[in-house]
Amino acid sequence: MALDIAQRPDVAGDDSAASHGGWTFAVDHLTKRFGTLAANDDISLSVEPGEVYGLLGPNGAGKSTLVRQTIGLLKPTSGQIILGRYDLVADPDAARQLCSYLPQAQMPIDAFHVHEAIELAGRIRGASSSEVRRRTAALIDALDIGEWQRAGAEPLGRSQTPRRVLHGDGVPRTRGDPRRADQRR
Repeated sequence: MALDIAQRPDVAGDDSAASHGGWTFAVDHLTKRFGTLAANDDISLSVEPGEVYGLLGPNGAGKSTLVRQTIGLLKPTSGQIILGRYDLVADPDAARQLCSYLPQAQMPIDAFHVHEAIELAGRIRGASSSEVRRRTAALIDALDIGEWQRAGAEPLGRSQTPRRVLHGDGVPRTRGDPRRADQRR
């Protein structure tokens, strides 16, 4: 069941916290490792209410990893992410309800793998991690896109998106199926 932030007594109608600096965003000694690779290595920062903060860096610098941790989609290896009185690492449901993700216009979803893009939609809507993983796997299987689930979401254009068709022999096949010698794009 999704957590309804608006109904929580510690948040509902509490504009005084924001106007008095209570909604400071703080990252404290945040590290995220993927095996031996440190995508984020001991990051600390603080953003006060009313400030605008930008993440700049080359591809692979860890910007998306930091954002995914902030919005509750990825658990850090160590460290804290605090928004106001909420520990977003300990309470990823609050993270998903208090934080929004608006990617750059020129790369709306290609920063995610296909399976991550599907999971993002489920997590934003408040489903549990286990439910999202289960339903993502079922959807990937139903759409027969398993071979692309770890690919970037953007490249799945018309030429790569599988098209299921039922042939005269009653066998469903994906467009581009090697069993069809007469296939056309």
